[in-house]
Amino acid sequence: FFEVLLFFDVLSRVSFLLSLLDMALTSCPDGACYEVFTAAGSRPPAVCATSKTIHRDYDRSVKGLVVFLEGGGGGLSSQTQLRLPADPRSGLLALPHPVVAFQVWIGTGQPFYFEVEVSVVGGVGRRRLILSSSTRERALDPLHARLPLPGLLREQWMNLCLDLPRLVHGQFPTVGFRSVESLAVGPTCRLRRIFTLRKLQTGLS
Repeated sequence: FFEVLLFFDVLSRVSFLLSLLDMALTSCPDGACYEVFTAAGSRPPAVCATSKTIHRDYDRSVKGLVVFLEGGGGGLSSQTQLRLPADPRSGLLALPHPVVAFQVWIGTGQPFYFEVEVSVVGGVGRRRLILSSSTRERALDPLHARLPLPGLLREQWMNLCLDLPRLVHGQFPTVGFRSVESLAVGPTCRLRRIFTLRKLQTGLS
C-alpha cells in the first residue's frame, strides 16, 4: 500500500500528519476525486515536459508505467519539469477540489520539488506555492510562497497530499482558496499519478 503524507500549513512552518490510508483511486464515487494525470495507458494526458530526462517506463514495484523525472535542481532553476496544463494559453485546470495529491517515489538524498498555482477569493491574480527539499526557510512575497519539505518519506511510494485552503490561508491570510490552476513536478522522483480530492476519505481503496 501507499503511505499518505499530508501537508498542513501552521503559519510559520509546514507540519506533517502521517496515516496508513490506501488511496489507490480504484473507487471514487459521486465526484469525490478527479484524476488530473496518470502515467498508465497507451495515451497519457498531454503534459509539458521541459527536458529529455523525463521519460515513461515500467516500474516493477507497482507493476505498471510511471514517469521518471531525473536530473539535478530540485528548485526553480531546474531544467527538468513536468507541467500541467501543457499549454496554459489554451486554458487552465480550474479544479475546485481543496486537496491535491501526488503519487510519487523519491530516492534517498535526492532533491524534489513541486508547485501548485491557485486562483483565490478576495484578491487579484493567482498565488503560487513552491515546496522544495532544497529550501531551508520559508520565503514569501505577495504572489509566491516558497516552503521547505522536511521529513519526506524516501525509498517508498506515497501519496503526497496538500490541504490547499489551510496552506493558502497560512501563507496569504487575506485571501481564500478558489481552485487549482496549474501544477508542476520537478526532479528527482517517479510519478505515477496526480489527483484532487473533495476531502480525504479512509474508505478510498
